[in-house]
Amino acid sequence: MKKLLLLPALAIATGLVVFPPKVIAQTAPSQTQQAPDLQANPQTSTPVAAENAQAFTGQIVRSQGKFMLNDIDTKTSYRLDDQAKAGDYQGKQVRVIGTLDNSSKLIHVHTIETAGDQ
Repeated sequence: MKKLLLLPALAIATGLVVFPPKVIAQTAPSQTQQAPDLQANPQTSTPVAAENAQAFTGQIVRSQGKFMLNDIDTKTSYRLDDQAKAGDYQGKQVRVIGTLDNSSKLIHVHTIETAGDQ
């Protein structure tokens, strides 16, 4: 009986901590579940699922100090979350790949390319 009591004391004294297998099994899946979301879009700080990406075409214009995508076919303007990338294409016809937040008409930009690059 004395030997059983010494084992926890020895573990504490040496800094060796033993976790029950059940605790380890519960924490491992939550770490692996986050990894695919973060890898889906490494260019932005917001995790975005790749299957939600859409293609938008139009002209990059500047309105009220912000770059926007002006879709002439649908007569709709979309705000762009990557202003630095959009600034490189001001005045050009482009194709934007990204995810749309319908409530705010904001495109979370994955890529922008000139329409002639297709």
